[in-house]
Amino acid sequence: MPEADSAVDWLFPKAPASRTAPKLLLAEAAAFLRVSPRSLGSRAWRQKLRIPALRCGRRLLFDRDDLNEWLARHPEPPRP
Repeated sequence: MPEADSAVDWLFPKAPASRTAPKLLLAEAAAFLRVSPRSLGSRAWRQKLRIPALRCGRRLLFDRDDLNEWLARHPEPPRP
């Protein structure tokens, strides 16, 4: 019979450390990407450029690793 800890780990695997890191708020992500918060907050602009974001209620959250990957794929600076 499996131990209780292993059953819990099997049912609810732990997220990788990078996914549990604190997320960036809109202003922090805008400063990281060197764009205005208003531009980054625009849904049409984010969808056009496919910038990875997570909506949590009314807030937009950004993962720093996802933004780094996005920047690696898009060497040109983002333009509104």
